[in-house]
Amino acid sequence: GDITYEFISYNADQTEVTYEIIMTLYRDPSGVPYDSFAKFGIYQQSANNEWLPYDVMSSVPISPIIEITRSSDPCKTRLLNEERLESAFYTFELTLDVSDYDYLITYQRCCRNYTINNIVSNGDIGAVYDVLITSEAQKQRTSGPVFAALPPIFICSGFDLEVDNSAVDADGDELRYSFCTSIFPGYNDGSGSGCCGCVAPD
Repeated sequence: GDITYEFISYNADQTEVTYEIIMTLYRDPSGVPYDSFAKFGIYQQSANNEWLPYDVMSSVPISPIIEITRSSDPCKTRLLNEERLESAFYTFELTLDVSDYDYLITYQRCCRNYTINNIVSNGDIGAVYDVLITSEAQKQRTSGPVFAALPPIFICSGFDLEVDNSAVDADGDELRYSFCTSIFPGYNDGSGSGCCGCVAPD
């Protein structure tokens, strides 16, 4: 999945900026179901580079679920039943104070697909999606880039894999790619709600 942002408007004196935030999630139907409502944490960077809580969007509703079929995957004949993907969107408007510091919009969720066999405790560890809205983006009416293609459904041993990670930027900005260390996600430690170890922390 991924999170994108699109500039909507400023207030009258341009001290606040409003964006449309869209999270797209993909899943196979045998895995963890989508949440009817998603929780997003909004953080603001401080002068000493700490991320401070800014806001929480706690009840963002899901869109209708879309089924995606991909018959061209060369290793689709494996002995499992995942032959399709589903996608869904969570969309909300977010108004931020225009700042000299960056904002981070985050979503965390436990748990991963049971068929992933090279992640330790994959039944208990989830995923993190986030997007950074920089200070410059806040002041330049900038929207974020959007990926141009769907990911492959299958990645199988012995088959070549090509992943199209190209993206389109509505503002014509230069796009750069880099790898980063994975972020530790939400997980299920049985501690209830409102915590780091929740199924869906905020």
